[in-house]
Amino acid sequence: MPFSVNDPFLYWVSAAVIAVVVAQSVFFLVKSVQRAKKVGISMATVRKTILSSSLFTLAPAVSILIGINDVWHEFGNRNGVDAAKFEMVYDLLISELKAALPNLKIMILEPFVLPGSATCNTEEIPDRWQRFDEGAKANAAIARKLAQKHGAAFVELQSKFDELDAAHPGLWT
Repeated sequence: MPFSVNDPFLYWVSAAVIAVVVAQSVFFLVKSVQRAKKVGISMATVRKTILSSSLFTLAPAVSILIGINDVWHEFGNRNGVDAAKFEMVYDLLISELKAALPNLKIMILEPFVLPGSATCNTEEIPDRWQRFDEGAKANAAIARKLAQKHGAAFVELQSKFDELDAAHPGLWT
């Protein structure tokens, strides 16, 4: 019988492993809460610790990719976000994440634009691609600046997509 990643047996094994991990987690969580009560730690402190630990366990690192939809909405409907507001809100988002989860590792992904029906030039809008490209580059510069400000990793994407597009023309359309 050929191997298949969609074999029901693999789903059952995965489900069993997940069930064991969840059961262990609940068991040790209950034990920890009981021990905290015995040593006199307030329940508010216990709840705060559990919440921050849970969030950090679920998301020890987070990647953020925002920016191109703001360009698209502003370009198409004039209801996007201008550069100043984009920077302010993005900065606030990162600041709040860092305040809530000080050990969180943050990766800021570069906003990018790909050629396609929404971004290609038309007779009605002969500079559509240029406008999308300029908007993406402006938001990418803001994202890079905020990554430096907050000590976050910055992941370049546009140049990688451009290389792929050059090697495989029409890949995105």
